[in-house]
Amino acid sequence: MAPIRWSHGHFHFSMVYTIARSHGAAIGKQDFDGYHLYAPGFSFEKPTT
Repeated sequence: MAPIRWSHGHFHFSMVYTIARSHGAAIGKQDFDGYHLYAPGFSFEKPTT
């Protein structure tokens, strides 16, 4: 039963992350999964000029 609970929890967590990002929250991949460490100020998004 634990794997089912984990998948349900992961789904809801990912939906909260997606909604927060769509509303402009300054969170990234490292905030979502905790496994990725990036330098301060690093972004995958292209800078707008």
